[in-house]
Amino acid sequence: MGKGKNNKRGDIVKAVKEVATRYKDYLPLTLRQIYYQLVSAGIIENNKSSYGGLSRMLKTARLNGEVGWEWMEDRTRYKHELYSDRDANEYVEWQKEAFLDNYRRDLSQSQPNYIEIWVEKDALSGLFKPVCDTYHVPLVVCKGYLSVSFQHLYILRVEAARRNEQQPVVLYFGDFDPSGVDMFDNYQKCFPENFGVNDIRFYRGALNLEDIELYGLPNDPDAIKTSDTRTKEFTKRFGRYAVELDALPPDELVERIKETLFNHFDVELFEEQKEIYHEELVRLGDMRETAIQAIGF
Repeated sequence: MGKGKNNKRGDIVKAVKEVATRYKDYLPLTLRQIYYQLVSAGIIENNKSSYGGLSRMLKTARLNGEVGWEWMEDRTRYKHELYSDRDANEYVEWQKEAFLDNYRRDLSQSQPNYIEIWVEKDALSGLFKPVCDTYHVPLVVCKGYLSVSFQHLYILRVEAARRNEQQPVVLYFGDFDPSGVDMFDNYQKCFPENFGVNDIRFYRGALNLEDIELYGLPNDPDAIKTSDTRTKEFTKRFGRYAVELDALPPDELVERIKETLFNHFDVELFEEQKEIYHEELVRLGDMRETAIQAIGF
């Protein structure tokens, strides 16, 4: 029996290594992403016990060196630290390197749409950031229903976009379950109800019902709760099959982010801004060299 357990453990560790190799361009992954890849491959069962067992197994595997630390991440805990220099000389060197070297032009300023990408979970934000940073699109981690404080701050951004003659657009990515669907519906209602703003355009990038069928995504057995008041409406519209966004393979999710963005984003205008930016960087580089020589760094 013990030998059987060891064989099973070996199979799981091997499968995790295969997942890490397959998605090496998207590392680090979260525990939940790895879990759903193993469920989809039929390596482990889809339940709380399997998830907890995988968590404990991967803890041991990382401590033993069987699984790389860089393969996984925990985005729920942060370190805050006040920046400081060792001494004045280090500060001067840093200032020299940074002088006129941190300019970043807003490459989305000429877009007809002011776009924000909203994602339900912080755990997946690592897959969104590279795309958002590349195209200068703000990324918002919602973490559930929106407080009125957040709503007010977004309205201020909407007003700034209007002054720039841009149409506000929100691209949402969340779980396909009673909460994830209801939250998206709630987002569309709260701004007209609380601020009288009716012109924000909302689009759901993922997950959608067709994604579940297209990719054969595994059901989240804990998402449908009879005690949840949102369950009745969800099951009436979609049935009892619910899926987490984490279940979508990382490469497919990144492609979906880009696809959804490009439906509302003018790439030609973006490239024009990049050309202007490049010219500005050359000019700033010349100014930097002249100034550094004059100061005598």
